[in-house]
Amino acid sequence: AQMARKYFGKPAGEMIPLCWPEADVEEFHGMWRELDFAKPYPLFPGVKEAVEELAERAYALAVHTSRTSHTTLRQLSHNNVEHLFSIVQPLEDSPASKPDVRSVEPILRKFFEAGLGMADLLYVGDAVNFDWEMSRRLGIDFTGGTPGMNTKEEFLLAGLPAERILASVADLPDALAVDPVRDHPR
Repeated sequence: AQMARKYFGKPAGEMIPLCWPEADVEEFHGMWRELDFAKPYPLFPGVKEAVEELAERAYALAVHTSRTSHTTLRQLSHNNVEHLFSIVQPLEDSPASKPDVRSVEPILRKFFEAGLGMADLLYVGDAVNFDWEMSRRLGIDFTGGTPGMNTKEEFLLAGLPAERILASVADLPDALAVDPVRDHPR
């Protein structure tokens, strides 16, 4: 489990051989996708309400994930939040995988076309080596969400200030409300 946690966030085709070298990657990935599809995960408590509130406050919301569209869309639909995101970018719609900065270029291009600049963006992620690292490379403001891939302590060790780490993504609307630079419609 520790090995899987270390590589979680990488595309499955890269993660499987690192964690289970004896496994047939295609067969393993197929079973993983089907299990993921059949057993949707509920959102953490309060996250749906937080996303709904941000959408109501006119924030442009995007999903940038290492999951495939097959499971991403299923998870969003199961939790009835797919309509709240203006952009959903699964792995196969990305020119690279996280933390490669090219992975987020399609999303950035859409935001720029809508008149937003880098200073208007906030990247919220749960992984130090993927999300935090990529946002740092791009110069995008970042907030770490826990629980998730990494703990508060791991974000702190990576250099993320404590005030930029949420105990839950459910806390994001309140965090933005106390940050006047961040609390403006997108």
